[in-house]
Amino acid sequence: MSSFQQVRGADFKPVVNDAALQYHNDSVVARLVEHDGLTPDEARVLFKDTLKFLALTDSGVKLAPPAKIDLGWHNFILHTRDYADFCQQCFGHFIHHEPGSGLTYTGPKLDVEGTVAFAKKAYGELSSNWDNTRGLTCGSNGC
Repeated sequence: MSSFQQVRGADFKPVVNDAALQYHNDSVVARLVEHDGLTPDEARVLFKDTLKFLALTDSGVKLAPPAKIDLGWHNFILHTRDYADFCQQCFGHFIHHEPGSGLTYTGPKLDVEGTVAFAKKAYGELSSNWDNTRGLTCGSNGC
């Protein structure tokens, strides 16, 4: 049984923080263009997808980002003041990025493929940024 089915069986439902989805940050988008070689359109979509991932973090289950979403999250975290302000304004607390913590986390959790399925349940169709479920991410010892 996949971890998504386990979570679904436990009646977890995606909780989407709408305030997080409304956030914009041109500096993070510019860094994705300059540092990671994305086009401006690709960078905007990746940042929006990163926000979609973060918007699901209050769902009561530990999530693991696909590689491209993880890249977006890393770039956002580098803007420490903006990221801290975003977390406080949208969630009321800081969302820590804890690579490998899923190994010791005892609550409900999803692997990358389960996270993608969970996001599809919340948002419907997703961009190709969510497709890379097999690449190394922080949640699968990639950092």
